[in-house]
Amino acid sequence: MVFGYLIIVNFPILLTFPWFFLLIPIGIGLFFLLLFSTLLVTVIAMIFCNRAFPPREGSYDLDLSVKDTRGWMYRRTIKSFALLLFSLVEINTLKVLMLRSFGIKIGKNVKLYGMLIDDPFIEIGDNFILGRRAVIAGHLYDHIKLTFNKTIIGNNCIIEPVAGAVGATLGDYTLIKHGCGALRGQRTRGGGIFKGVPMSRVGNYSDLTPEEIQEIHDLIDLYNKRDIDKEKLKPIKINSWKLNVYKILMVIVGLLAIAGIGLIYYFTLFSLLYFQLGGFLGIFLALFLIPFFILFALVLFVLPIVFITKKIVTPSVPEGEYELDSAEASEWKFKYLVKKFCLSIIHSTPFAILDVFVLMYLGNKIGKNCVIKEGIVDPEYLDLGDYVIISALSRVHTHNIIDGKLVLKGIKIGDKVVLGGVSHLDVGAEIGENSLLGIATYVKPNKKLKPNALYMGNPAIKYPKELLKRIWIEPDKEVI
Repeated sequence: MVFGYLIIVNFPILLTFPWFFLLIPIGIGLFFLLLFSTLLVTVIAMIFCNRAFPPREGSYDLDLSVKDTRGWMYRRTIKSFALLLFSLVEINTLKVLMLRSFGIKIGKNVKLYGMLIDDPFIEIGDNFILGRRAVIAGHLYDHIKLTFNKTIIGNNCIIEPVAGAVGATLGDYTLIKHGCGALRGQRTRGGGIFKGVPMSRVGNYSDLTPEEIQEIHDLIDLYNKRDIDKEKLKPIKINSWKLNVYKILMVIVGLLAIAGIGLIYYFTLFSLLYFQLGGFLGIFLALFLIPFFILFALVLFVLPIVFITKKIVTPSVPEGEYELDSAEASEWKFKYLVKKFCLSIIHSTPFAILDVFVLMYLGNKIGKNCVIKEGIVDPEYLDLGDYVIISALSRVHTHNIIDGKLVLKGIKIGDKVVLGGVSHLDVGAEIGENSLLGIATYVKPNKKLKPNALYMGNPAIKYPKELLKRIWIEPDKEVI
């Protein structure tokens, strides 16, 4: 409180040269203070939540009247802001610290480039590496059931990028290859190499030389540093200066809105409280209201960016095929990157859940109660039905470069469709209603999947519904 008092009282002085530059280290320090104070509050809240709603394995109705389902939703909500803040830092040590504080058992020398969900149901051994766009989760769900199962990762395991494990047990020295999915009930003895969905053994870990293992680690590190989408669109030339100027102007407008609310806060609220109430009572009330002003400032920061984005990207480039050096391709790439920048700004605020409304505002068709926050979705040519669930790190692409041409074609997803984690819909795909895609499933361009079906694999293959029942309710305790 005393530190905040000194900042507020001396705010006009700090805006003068050279004191202004003191705000930079102060700002960095305050961010990390916010980071760890948020973590502390989150951990305390999680302790109370877990006592009120003890995490239990099992299958439950996806209904908030069910205690276990309600507890799962509360835990996700409580952690959301801390996860957001730590994602802005992208330091592996801090990420591991955060996840351990949430209750995940994590061993030594662990690299986590991917996503972990469901803290009470995950255990990770030593010397583990999780590739980018890979996911480990302890739950499965559709529109009826929510099922919890422990996911246990042994020592010296590797999960390559764009792969995952949900409710599986991996023995020591297990390698999960790119695009592989370890499903509920599957267990490995260890020492194996696995591919496919559901995963199957294709080799022995012991056959790999130390050099080959190190090469896998290096490739995972390299993949984490690469921007795949940027590389794919590199052949399409745009005016980068113009794009960067637009980005800077959008941020400046947002910052001006924040500055405006900051000045209002300082010259009205603080002055009124300090001079009329006097002493630390006024200071306390002023500081107490700071979080509310911060949220209001973030709203004022986001709204102008959304409005400017809409103005820039209208009208959209029509669907079709274009030469990479055509004016249409350049126009599309420019507008596409502006939309992605807008969404990245929103996802860096506590209002990330509003991305559905932003996508609708930008011209997409999205039905009721859709969940897409944790997915990677192209912000255009979308036609989503009601109650669509796009799970963690799933990708929905409405553009691709095929045979040297830019292909723009919409994605259509029917009602009550669930895309499993790390699944991928390519350009022009259509998914029938009430269908479910398993983890790491890939749907080829222009592929149409039938309704009321289960699809898994790369490429997507239709499976009988009896398999879904075994995975959800009666998993085989298969050792492979």
